[in-house]
Amino acid sequence: MPHLDNKFPNKQQRVRLETNQRNLRLYDGRHYKVFGIKDYFVDDTRKERKLYIAANLPALITEYFADLIMGQGAMFFIEGEKESEALSKIVRGNKLNDTLYQESLDQSTFGYGVLRVRSDVNDPTKPIIELVQTDSYYPEYDFRDTTQPSRVTLASFIKDPRGEQKRGLIYKTIYEKDGEKITLRFELRFLNSDSTQGEEVDPVKYSQYFPELTEEPLTIEGTTRIPVWQIDNTRRAGDPFGKSDYKDIEPQLEEVNNRVTHISIQLIKHMNARMAVPPSTLPDGKKDKIKVKDIDLIEVAKEDHMPAYITNSNPLIEECFKFIDMEIQQALGIAKVPPEMVRPESSSGNDKVEAMRLRLFPSLRKVARKRLAFESVLQEALTFALSIAGVETENEIRIVWDDVLPVDMVALTLQMVERSTAGLVSKRTAISTLDDLTDEQADQELERIRQEEPAIEPFLPIVS
Repeated sequence: MPHLDNKFPNKQQRVRLETNQRNLRLYDGRHYKVFGIKDYFVDDTRKERKLYIAANLPALITEYFADLIMGQGAMFFIEGEKESEALSKIVRGNKLNDTLYQESLDQSTFGYGVLRVRSDVNDPTKPIIELVQTDSYYPEYDFRDTTQPSRVTLASFIKDPRGEQKRGLIYKTIYEKDGEKITLRFELRFLNSDSTQGEEVDPVKYSQYFPELTEEPLTIEGTTRIPVWQIDNTRRAGDPFGKSDYKDIEPQLEEVNNRVTHISIQLIKHMNARMAVPPSTLPDGKKDKIKVKDIDLIEVAKEDHMPAYITNSNPLIEECFKFIDMEIQQALGIAKVPPEMVRPESSSGNDKVEAMRLRLFPSLRKVARKRLAFESVLQEALTFALSIAGVETENEIRIVWDDVLPVDMVALTLQMVERSTAGLVSKRTAISTLDDLTDEQADQELERIRQEEPAIEPFLPIVS
């Protein structure tokens, strides 16, 4: 890929931005901007109106998986008291679980999310973990190493802060990798009429607003890779970005929207039915000016037909509902979403946890894959965040995700009793597992149990 200086954004990057915009419109429910409006109807004022009704399955799918991925939040662990304290402070200070939920929305919607770790502007020892908008992210790869980018540009399109230029500006944060050295520099360029970058501005003129423009490139310590991570959804080898969860269901989405809109138009026409009246009802010369609502009484001769509404009955409407349901179920099946998300009656509501696990198996496998993409990134990102905070460590960060399904306490209790009785686990382990206790708390509970057990009287034989 050529350097961004040659043409930024280039044709390939523009295609990605357009795809992102398309997927965002699907998530927001603005499907008519993606598929186009095909249906029109004439309202009571005789004006032609456009109509498009969107069944917003994309938002349902994205938020369903985001909720499953995050649950009540992930927990982060590392060995060492100093490391553990610093890690907890970083997670809390950055509201990391909130950020990860937003990342999971991006991962599903666009096919990838972007996470960056940097030091705070006012406190170099305070790490900041933040989400990067997908349309601001421009990675470049060296063909000799496609595992990580050799250059990452984060671009923001802004107005001229001095108010002197009618042209917009592009503010660029540029990370570059040279061997194991990572550098950071900043650049400000004019924006051309075709939304590509133009010539570089004089940094001195804008130093009042962006003093970093006049500084030498900064060397980033504590990492050998650019601290901007791409968290992909499903991605094939050779593809630069992951695939959106909407990609494979667009035909079904368009078909469902079209059919729902058609039914709506049929109902509108049915509710605005016209009346058929005998010829003698309307005076000559005014047939086009008389409205049904203006007719209070209609005199009908014997030989005339009785007035009646012309209803727009369509025997295929019921079949259309069945077809829509089939298309929705097909879309949800492709996306690995269970049907009860749109049809609650398809679930009994009294399912055992294991039965739920079997029914949700496709969803759980997809969630596990999405979490794997997060884990590899988070371990690297949090290790770098610790180094910014002055804590160097080789200990691995362990991530524990919230269980997707509720715990069946009856089944778990029976399992612990059986394993404890068979000598496969200790009573302390069983108590810790069931009540989520520490070893110390479990020991205290065991001691209370022993104290509450009735004392056994020694057996004394009766001597006659």
